[in-house]
Amino acid sequence: MNFLGIPVGCNQRTQAVWKSVINKLKSRLSVWSGRYLSMGARVTLINVVLNSIPIYLLSFYKVPEVVLKVLVRIQQELFWNGGMEKRSISWTKWQDVCRRKEEGELGIRCVKSINEAMLGKWRWRFMEDREALWRPLLEFRYGPLEKCVLTSTLPRMAGWSSLWWRDVIPQIANNFKSDWFLKGLVARLGDGNRIYFWKTKWLGWVSFADAFTDLFNMAADQNAMKWDFIETLRGVGI
Repeated sequence: MNFLGIPVGCNQRTQAVWKSVINKLKSRLSVWSGRYLSMGARVTLINVVLNSIPIYLLSFYKVPEVVLKVLVRIQQELFWNGGMEKRSISWTKWQDVCRRKEEGELGIRCVKSINEAMLGKWRWRFMEDREALWRPLLEFRYGPLEKCVLTSTLPRMAGWSSLWWRDVIPQIANNFKSDWFLKGLVARLGDGNRIYFWKTKWLGWVSFADAFTDLFNMAADQNAMKWDFIETLRGVGI
């Protein structure tokens, strides 16, 4: 069943959910005479058309690895041999082709990076979009959304959380330093109720967990909010 073009009530990690997108891309590829196009024209077709067709689904679901390989292969077929169904030579690594033009490459947008960025936008909305209709439902099921985004370690996230939730909020446990979203996140200090003392960058561009690793490892509550930490210090007369 689809709702506003998004399959719902199904396992989004199966190929069946992405089959319509793959078929649409292949049908576009079959009608293009890519062999008569220059490399520049092929790059434009990939970025403007091939990367635009699955963007709606990529903005909501994490693309499975097997589907990702198919999407990338379709891009490669158009780029290297004009979409012709024959083997061709790949003159360089595809990762290099997808690097930015400022780095001397062609700037073909990486499907995986697009997908991660679009899902990261949901995490931003969890923190900033306070009037959304979906917010009460998600908070009823998973708790405060800011805490879910900033720590990704809540016990309520395990077990019965949906596949969509687990794809949007990665289960990174204590390895939060590897999360690209959190590494680029800096908080503006307010009352301290939404800021984590150790893990949030609220004083400069480095979190206390990174600046004072030994103290962080000895902390009794590594997920303590800044306000709670201050109240604890006041309670002991500091």
